[in-house]
Amino acid sequence: MRTTSSKGAVLEVRDSRNWLLIETLSEVPTVIAEGDRQRQLRPLGNVLRGKIFESVSEVVAQVRSSREPLVRDLSSTEADACPLIAHPLIAPCGEVFGVHVHLGEPDIAAPHPPRAAAWTWRTNSIGAPMRTPFTSDFRDLYGILDDRPEHAEFGLADLYRRIPRMSDVAVVMNGVDSAVAGDVRSGHLIARHDSGRRRLIRYVRRSVSGPDGVVLRGIDHDVTAPGQEPLLEIETADADIAHRIARSSGSYTALVEVRSGWVIRWISEPIPGLTLEARGGAAPLLPNAPTPSGEATTVMVGSPLRRYCVQALEWIRFGSSQAALMTFTALGD
Repeated sequence: MRTTSSKGAVLEVRDSRNWLLIETLSEVPTVIAEGDRQRQLRPLGNVLRGKIFESVSEVVAQVRSSREPLVRDLSSTEADACPLIAHPLIAPCGEVFGVHVHLGEPDIAAPHPPRAAAWTWRTNSIGAPMRTPFTSDFRDLYGILDDRPEHAEFGLADLYRRIPRMSDVAVVMNGVDSAVAGDVRSGHLIARHDSGRRRLIRYVRRSVSGPDGVVLRGIDHDVTAPGQEPLLEIETADADIAHRIARSSGSYTALVEVRSGWVIRWISEPIPGLTLEARGGAAPLLPNAPTPSGEATTVMVGSPLRRYCVQALEWIRFGSSQAALMTFTALGD
């Protein structure tokens, strides 16, 4: 696509089929993706120039205010109609954290924007469960098949069980626990949809001060390249094997935060009969989590209550969180 700047210079937009993903978490909007190219928070003025920059800036500001999609014609004649299309990424708090912008061509329909989602996590006191609503965009991005209503709260374990590689979980968890206001981080992880599909997800997040501590605000977006899914299955093979072994052992296995007893991540399937909050890590699973001493203890969990032998095998540290790998073996009634 070719367009003319306010100074008369001709600008080249690389591919009109591509979308810009612009994050609006700071005073200056930045580009985090340009089509299939990932960008490291480049100021919008470094990507676009002239009238296009002015028009896109105006549209982004308008979409942030209205929280509604917008279509604007950039051309001066009907015969040369050049649509600018913008879709907001709305976080659970109702704010617009990002805007998808498409620079179109006459008579060519715009493709759907790539999958992306805005999110927030409230970091509470050390060891306390974290929870947040999952928007429909977030559930679509991570392939979450769940019939909870739009604004129902989920816990970190609800997300982490869709991240098969423990190394990815450890990196994300460390970033969550060590977050301080002003931090800006980005990275990648492999997600496993509930359907079994693997997707490569990139996250960009900023930490800000909130009334009850640090709040993480960010955008995740799908950056899976065409034909990459088989490679992602290979990269998660070890995690898949560990999951199958845990599932076939007759026991349930989880990483549990030992000070508060909330689940960080299930290695096996979750224990049947748990509340959604306990299963997802938004509420404690155990009132008093055993310490990794090798000694087994007995607990009653689930609904109806069932007796389990619990053994904490070893410590695993994620940032400030002290986790233990625990097995739960059902005992006879």
